[in-house]
Amino acid sequence: PEERKLQRLMRRPEATRLIKKSNDFGAGGVSVAIGELADGLDIYLDRVPTKYSGLNPTELAISESQERMAVVIEAKDRAEMEHYCHLDNIEYTHVADVTDSGRMRQFYKGELIADLTREFIDSAGAKHFASATILPVENKNPFDNSKFLIQNSELTLEEKMAKVMADANVTSQKGLIENFDATIGRSTVLMPFGGKTQLSETQVSVQKLPTDGYTNTASIMAFGYNPFIADWSPYHSAAYAVVEACTKVVAAGADYSRMRFSYQEYFERMSSEHAYGKPLSALLGALKMQVAFGLPSIGGKDSMSGTFEHISVPPTLIAFGITTVPADKVVSPELKKAGNKLYLIKHNALANYMPNVEQLKANWTYTTNAIQSGKICAAYALGFGGVAEAIAKMSFGNELAADIQIAENELFDYNYGSILVEATEDLLANCPSPIANSLQYLGEVTDGTHLIINGERVSREALLHACCGQFDKIYPSAVPAQHQALMPANTLPNSLIASSPIAYNGTAVETPVVYIPVFPGTNCDYDSAKAWRKAGAEVETTIFRNLTGEDVLSSIDEMVEHINRCHILM
Repeated sequence: PEERKLQRLMRRPEATRLIKKSNDFGAGGVSVAIGELADGLDIYLDRVPTKYSGLNPTELAISESQERMAVVIEAKDRAEMEHYCHLDNIEYTHVADVTDSGRMRQFYKGELIADLTREFIDSAGAKHFASATILPVENKNPFDNSKFLIQNSELTLEEKMAKVMADANVTSQKGLIENFDATIGRSTVLMPFGGKTQLSETQVSVQKLPTDGYTNTASIMAFGYNPFIADWSPYHSAAYAVVEACTKVVAAGADYSRMRFSYQEYFERMSSEHAYGKPLSALLGALKMQVAFGLPSIGGKDSMSGTFEHISVPPTLIAFGITTVPADKVVSPELKKAGNKLYLIKHNALANYMPNVEQLKANWTYTTNAIQSGKICAAYALGFGGVAEAIAKMSFGNELAADIQIAENELFDYNYGSILVEATEDLLANCPSPIANSLQYLGEVTDGTHLIINGERVSREALLHACCGQFDKIYPSAVPAQHQALMPANTLPNSLIASSPIAYNGTAVETPVVYIPVFPGTNCDYDSAKAWRKAGAEVETTIFRNLTGEDVLSSIDEMVEHINRCHILM
């Protein structure tokens, strides 16, 4: 609820125009959130609001404290800013002054308890040095997904694919994902699962920008990381984390060339030169791709240490890539229509197993253009389960199938940077030569209940069962049978289903007034108001303030006035 209030304040242009600088509170508390805002500061710790009484000055200075922000405003604007905070039911406190001293000073009940020069703070204290040794990697093909490519000849292709779909890195997390409301705010362009059955998982988060009016601009974000490649080579893993995030964004219809990155890093305890070599190697791999693609990183977070007793995490650098995309050009991954053609837009790694940057650039640009022109209507960026995972998950959403020909190793191997696409026309006709070398025709979309792979029938239902059954005991994707037994057979009585429009006997009003009171914790008020306005209504909202008894009484009076004036109360 507190964050919701802050969001509301930050959507007031009259308030944000007063803010010179802002910072959210987190680790480091007051010292970081306020201390970073200006070169010279006098901070009054005894003014800082606390949840618990009795904190000493050190605790007040460095304790982590969420759900609050520090903002810098000119002294002359203080009363106006406090007025907007009051309107949005936000507690506000003047806790510091900007000075020209070049020092961060902290006071507690008039006593100076800390006095640091900005030069010392910016130096991060004493300089630190460490030696790092990057070890050579084993000379093997990191994309040979041997744990999926089961050589046992007694297993059928269906059994091999079922093993792929049941793997923890491939299997569906639908029950967990649907604990969260993907429709909140009415900004979601792609639901987490697509198709008429809502079973084809999407690989990106696409959300329209939160504006009061209409916009076709959406943000699109994806991540990339493979711990098995990371265990082999942190350098290659970080490079492919960037590639994977880009490929997912491209497969949904966006242009990769304006992406920005944030990295999440997680490594073992730094106890030797070899240990230091792993994050160094990973960061070099990510930087190599940033320079090659011209895509900057604008943030990141390290979470060392990933060691507990004798157990350490694999070297971890997860790339989160984000950009914007026209919402009406976004495509979802589920297969759309029988008769459409299936192609693999293939990435061929270099001899040293690093990404082929020039090929990827050409492939991604071609894919984006083909999606936006309508030639490609569905796409899936290859991941842990290769083509096997992609074709199975694409088939679930609209209960379609496919008839394809592909070498078995290509069916299961990692092939980051490659995209399986459904095309509405022949992509090889009049295709420029560099792209024609990357395009591999696989077959076509079909009706029916079985995928045909190299002439062998594979049950879509068997693959779906393998994919959706792994986590159901922990996060059920359907209402458990014992709960269904408690539900009435017909939860919506026929008497509630209107067979004809409800008659309104009041006086006709051309522009009805809708009143939406916003209480602490209320959500969806912005998108509800937008829907009313789109329908032709005038919308009025008020914030129910409850920080003081006087606020409560005045909010009630305000509500009474609006209810008396409105035609519709929501």
